[in-house]
Amino acid sequence: MGTTSKDGEKIDKALAEMCEGDEVSVTFGEETFSPVQYNSFRIGPFFYKTRVHKGETPEQAFDRANAYVTRMAQRAFKEKMETYFGHLREAGKAANPKG
Repeated sequence: MGTTSKDGEKIDKALAEMCEGDEVSVTFGEETFSPVQYNSFRIGPFFYKTRVHKGETPEQAFDRANAYVTRMAQRAFKEKMETYFGHLREAGKAANPKG
C-alpha cells in the first residue's frame, strides 16, 4: 500500500492524497533567557501555517514547517542576544566611565 521515500520512511499514498491541501500550523512558544541574574530577554512566540503539498503526509508538512520556525527562532535568538549583550556593555561603561 505504501511506497518508500528517499530516506527510507514509509509513505502512505492514500493518506498523502487524502490530506493534500490540508492546513498545518506550527507554534514555537515564547522563551525567556536569563544570562545574567535579574536580566533577561525573550524571543517568540512564532507562528507558521502551511498546506500539505502533493505527495506529502501531514507529518512531513509539519516537519517542514517546524524546521522553518526553528530557523527563525534561532535567528531571533542570535539577534536578541547580540543586542542584549550590547546593552549590558553600554550600561557597564556608563556605570564606570573611567574604566
